[in-house]
Amino acid sequence: AAARDLAQRFAVEKPVVQTGVASQEAYKLFAGMNPETLAIFGDHAGLSAEDKPLFEQYIKLAASNRSALKRLVKRKGIAGYSEDVSRVLSAFVLSNARATSAALNFEAIDRAVDEVPKAMGDVRDEAQRLRDYVRNPTEEAQRVRGLLFLHFIGGSIASAAVNLTQPLTMTFPYLSQFGGPAKAAKVMAAAIKEATAGKVKDPALSQALARAEADGVVSPSEVHQLQAESTRNLGNHPLLRKGTFLWGSLFQLAEQFNRRSTFIAAWRMAVERGERDPFGFAEKAVIETQGVYNKGSRPNWARGAVGATLFTFKQFSVAYMEWLVRLPPRERVLALGVLLMLGGLQGLPFMDDLDDVIDAVGQRVLGRDWNAEAMKRKAIASVAGDAVADFAMRGVSTIGIPMDVAGRLGMGDLLPGTGLLRKDNTSPEKSVAEIGGAFGGLAKAYLGAAGALAEGDVLRAAQTAAPVAVGNALKGLDMAATGVFRDTRGRTVMETTAVDAAVKAIGFQPANVAATQRATGNVQQRIALARTVEGEIASAWAEAVFREDPDGVAAARKRLLDWNRNNPDSRIAINMPQILRRVRAMRMGKDQRIIDAAPREMRGAVREELEGAK
Repeated sequence: AAARDLAQRFAVEKPVVQTGVASQEAYKLFAGMNPETLAIFGDHAGLSAEDKPLFEQYIKLAASNRSALKRLVKRKGIAGYSEDVSRVLSAFVLSNARATSAALNFEAIDRAVDEVPKAMGDVRDEAQRLRDYVRNPTEEAQRVRGLLFLHFIGGSIASAAVNLTQPLTMTFPYLSQFGGPAKAAKVMAAAIKEATAGKVKDPALSQALARAEADGVVSPSEVHQLQAESTRNLGNHPLLRKGTFLWGSLFQLAEQFNRRSTFIAAWRMAVERGERDPFGFAEKAVIETQGVYNKGSRPNWARGAVGATLFTFKQFSVAYMEWLVRLPPRERVLALGVLLMLGGLQGLPFMDDLDDVIDAVGQRVLGRDWNAEAMKRKAIASVAGDAVADFAMRGVSTIGIPMDVAGRLGMGDLLPGTGLLRKDNTSPEKSVAEIGGAFGGLAKAYLGAAGALAEGDVLRAAQTAAPVAVGNALKGLDMAATGVFRDTRGRTVMETTAVDAAVKAIGFQPANVAATQRATGNVQQRIALARTVEGEIASAWAEAVFREDPDGVAAARKRLLDWNRNNPDSRIAINMPQILRRVRAMRMGKDQRIIDAAPREMRGAVREELEGAK
């Protein structure tokens, strides 16, 4: 549009308007210079006021487009400004906020780096790298991470509801160290009630909340909204922008509610304790329990496009574990008790990961049919009964509520890919996707959608590629229409009710479906392990027969006897016809193996094709 306008304004016989792409990174060539240094140089060089255009030219070349210095350049009516008012205003606010923050804080940051003792050179280098990383205003892989949020969390009632448990799981244990659990529970209950009502009667608290709002303590997500508006990564259409805002609003509102209720509770507790700075006390409580999700809080490996993408949705887990370690022993036990109540033993930190390691040792080293989770439940049930065992393993999800909260609130699976260690894991693609984090899950969904599309199933492809909230809603509608819960292949898992359908539609797994899936999953793991071991022994046996190795045959027989003796409930049987079929396949040429593997009606054509290719 700008090119056409210029061509019309400067019309000649053969108007020529050249278009191109403006560089966004060229300013980095001048990274070793800064305006202050240049100004000092100008004074020493005797540059006069008439040389101001030279300084403006420096700003054009050496300042990022995000820099507030760009506003110092006089455009003199030159065309090229953006008419997108909200985007320009957001960019203006952000760039000036960055400039102001830099002016206020970078001197203190530099001083802090300089004050690191010289003998601690490694710490000094680490601080210097963090300083340089924070000074860089660019967010890595911003579009990809925004897409991950929209796909996995946006629009999800369940995600917002789980987020709302943070005052219980973190704020309550944290405040208990300042007045005991009973006092903390009372203050938190009152604060939640007040935050829900949206009205604060205490003038001093109302003033403190207004300050916390302005400082970003209780509404830090607003700056992310501004950044999204200033970059427009997902398009410029007004309806699309409003839609993405609404899509993320549930999670944003839950985050604000958590921070607001935490601030209110901590402020009131500080006043009752006679703290000199109630605002500082409440601010620290919000930071400790609700986290600081900025660049400075990322570990080294989470910097850069790849690291930042893999770290998506992991920052809360890291923050929770750091917070747990900082708590005093009594409050740490209280926090773990809350987690135990909500998610059971399997919800405690690293519990699933530990089970994977134990299972791997039992299956691969000891040669046992080992399932640590099933063994724990069986041991508890033998002493206290099935009901107590279910509650101990999965928490409140087993006491009559219609939804499984343990799967969402548990912290048991913190280390990705540990399932690859187990021998009974016959579908490693899920564990590999875990290593890729949220991006791995998104890639898996898109690949599944591509496969469905290739098969001509457009509806299944759309459901697979759709955001998780949309997929859950469609799943809930299917359950309501059919009365059954079906797996990804359309096969019936179990009958369900209208309540189950509603629970699934908002993003939770129905409790009875989750229980069935766990029970059948344990059985399927046993079957998979038995088949894997049977295949390994049969292969070793056939190899020994092929090589005419009697010691190898004896070793395979012994391994079969040892397995059946150690695992009487998972016995396997291997007969000679089975071994001989493997031996014949080993002696057979590749062409014949391909022919035998083909469907019977295709074998003649396959044989002719292979013979003709020679």
